[in-house]
Amino acid sequence: MRYAFVARERTHYPIRMLCRVLAVSVSGFHRYLHRRDRPDPEAALRADLRTIHAGSRGTYGRPPMVRALRACAHAVGHTRMARLMREEGLRGKTKGRFTPRTTDSRHGRLVAENRLDRQFAVDSAVPAWASDITYVPTREGWLYLATVLDLRTR
Repeated sequence: MRYAFVARERTHYPIRMLCRVLAVSVSGFHRYLHRRDRPDPEAALRADLRTIHAGSRGTYGRPPMVRALRACAHAVGHTRMARLMREEGLRGKTKGRFTPRTTDSRHGRLVAENRLDRQFAVDSAVPAWASDITYVPTREGWLYLATVLDLRTR
């Protein structure tokens, strides 16, 4: 940045004065002028990074990205990966909490009539059953727990 300023302003001011004001060496400025433009050593890594991230539909964060790039024979660590992803503007999507869809009360189908009308103390010989269902999250997925209760024997 400083050397670029010196190169731009050297037609108006002496190089020594510009270098002294900007606290850079004259020899460093001349090295800057004659250096070869080197290709970005991480260009291939960045290209693979963008390809893999797009292939995951933006879901891969740092740890899965490191595993994927190591599988592609890139020597990359977690710190370097975090820096590259930050520089490329890539972030993994976090999964939202899954809420199971239970009762759909907005439908046009028939609904059983409520014969008990919340009177759960049943004395008649007519069978009275109550039931409920709940969802239990496990490591393998959701389990469905359905209970049926005979209200006469309760």
